[in-house]
Amino acid sequence: MEEQSALMLEKMLFTSSKPDENVHLCVVAIDDTHAASFRHGQHSRLQMNETVMLYNVLNPVIRYESTVAAVSESYDIIVFKLKKDKFKSFPRGVGRLFRGREYLQLGVDSYREPNWKHGIISHEKRGFYVGTSHGQVGDSGSGIFDSSGLFLGISVGKKCFSFCDWKDMPVGEIADHHPDTQIISSEVIFAFSGIIDDEFEPNMKSALVT
Repeated sequence: MEEQSALMLEKMLFTSSKPDENVHLCVVAIDDTHAASFRHGQHSRLQMNETVMLYNVLNPVIRYESTVAAVSESYDIIVFKLKKDKFKSFPRGVGRLFRGREYLQLGVDSYREPNWKHGIISHEKRGFYVGTSHGQVGDSGSGIFDSSGLFLGISVGKKCFSFCDWKDMPVGEIADHHPDTQIISSEVIFAFSGIIDDEFEPNMKSALVT
C-alpha cells in the first residue's frame, strides 16, 4: 500500500477512551457518520443511545460526539453514529471477505500509535472469518482493509493456543503456531446495524440490538 493511502486510513482511527488513559479502545470510521468497534470489555457497559466521545488517534484534538446506534452481543460489535458532524476521512467503499483473500489490519498499539499487520483469510466459520494476522491482546476493534483501502471488517478477538494436547501434535505445528484473528465482515456489520445506501428505504425499521 502506498504511503499516502496508508496515512488516509490511519486518519480513520479513533479511540473511545481518552488519549491519556492507560487502555486505548480502538474505533474505526466505516462511513461518513458511523464507526465500529468490539462490544466486549469496557464497551459492554455502554447502552443504546448513550453518548460517547471519539478521539482521533493521529490528532487527539479532533473529536466527535456520537451515540451508540447498534450493538450485537453475538457478533461482538458495537456501532456508533455521529450526532451532527461527519468524518473527514472514511473508507472509500466496502469489499467482501473470502478464503485466501489477503488483507491489512490497522489498529492501535499500547502507545496509542497506528499498528499495521498483514494477513490472509484462512477459513470461514459460522458468523465470522478467521485470519492469520497473529491476534494479540489489544487488537480488538482493528479495521480490516484491502490494499486499495476498501473496508472489509473488524477484528474482535483471537484464538489462543492450548497445550493440553501438545503431546499428540507435530513439533512443527507447535513451533509455528500463532493465535488466529476473529474477523466480523463489513456485510454483517452494515446489515445488523441497519446502515443502508441513501437511495434505498427499508420496509420496516431494523432491529438494532442482536
